[in-house]
Amino acid sequence: MKKRDFQFLTGKVIIYSNGALFLSVIILFLLDGFLPDELTEIMKFLVPVQSVYMTAIVKFMIENKYVKKEEEEEEDGQKILNPFYVKITRLIVLVHILVILSGIILKGLGIIELTMLTSLVAVVETFFGVYIGGILLDLYKPAEPKK
Repeated sequence: MKKRDFQFLTGKVIIYSNGALFLSVIILFLLDGFLPDELTEIMKFLVPVQSVYMTAIVKFMIENKYVKKEEEEEEDGQKILNPFYVKITRLIVLVHILVILSGIILKGLGIIELTMLTSLVAVVETFFGVYIGGILLDLYKPAEPKK
């Protein structure tokens, strides 16, 4: 297996397992497996550690966003994006919005308290904000003039 392929594969495993980890904690909380204070304590430790792992992967993903390193262009002048970059970018943006929306809905239905919603927003924005910011800045930066 080539190094770049192995890096992408390992990145996928870490990103998907992080998602499963956080989803499991949230589901268990909603099923009364954790009290609000316990959830906060768990997230205080999980978010910073998992963010370190994710930062390296997102940085690698952005640096290797094109299918070919030499950034060959198609006939219409557009570069071909790596499928992993496309999937993970969509996933991060979608999960970010869905988690915030879910928190708002849960608060609106009286399932969680306002303090839990504000904690959720703080955790989500801390965890996803860096990645979304990096991805969106890279994705929407002005094109460099052709030489």
